[in-house]
Formats: sequence, structure tokens, C-alpha cells
Amino acid sequence: MPFALFRLNLSRQAPRNNGRCIAVALVLLSFGEHPAYSEPVPSDLGPDVADLRTYLECSMDAEAGLLGFDEAAFCSTVFMKIKLSFVPDIDLDTFNSLEPAEKSAINRLGYRLYLDWKEANADEFDALLAEVRASQVDS
Repeated sequence: MPFALFRLNLSRQAPRNNGRCIAVALVLLSFGEHPAYSEPVPSDLGPDVADLRTYLECSMDAEAGLLGFDEAAFCSTVFMKIKLSFVPDIDLDTFNSLEPAEKSAINRLGYRLYLDWKEANADEFDALLAEVRASQVDS
């Protein structure tokens, strides 16, 4: 079966009204409390340096060329661990057991807090990045 026909058959089998469900979910989520992004990250929260180093190595590998599936999955997991390190009481297992809407909200919160942390710790981050770049050149 040509890909175009295969894709057409899949789209006919797809559930209808997904757009309406997503819109309703977004409206309901907007009524909930959301943490303020401007709050400083508590000092006991933040990424493990080994995870951050691995993420930076993954990022450089991805810039150099396409990652294989296993490597991309590994790198994605490491970055998720980094983002979750900023969200209290949520680890990878807890995150994976959540509903999609909750996962999305926590993922966005973790990313925003990661960016805030990165900006607040720019000197440390840049030093680690330079270290990783130097180690990539040496190998």
C-alpha cells in the first residue's frame, strides 16, 4: 500500500472532535493555579552536574549530525530529568504516570525554571559548556 493511501486510511480511523476536547482542556487548565515563573528557584533544586554535562554533550552531538533513535531517546530523557529537577516532588517515574495535560504543564514549568536557572547561573553554565566543548575537541 502506498504511503499516501496508508496515511489516508489512518486519518479516517482517527477519533473525531479532538480539537474541541483540546480546547476544553485548555480552558479548564486556565482556571487552575499556576506557579509564578518569576519566583526564584530554591537552592536545593536544580540539575545534577553530570546530567547537565550529558545534556550539553548530546546537544553538541546533535549539532554535528543526526542522532540515532536510542541516542535521541537517551538525550531526551536526560533533558527531561534536568527540567524535572526544578519541580519539587516530581521525578521521572511520577512524571511518566501523569495525565498528558499535567505532563505538559509540568514540562513547561520545568523548562521555564531551567531557563531562569540558566540565566541566573550564566557564568557556571558557560564554564561547563566551555569544558564540554574542550572535551569534545580533544576526543
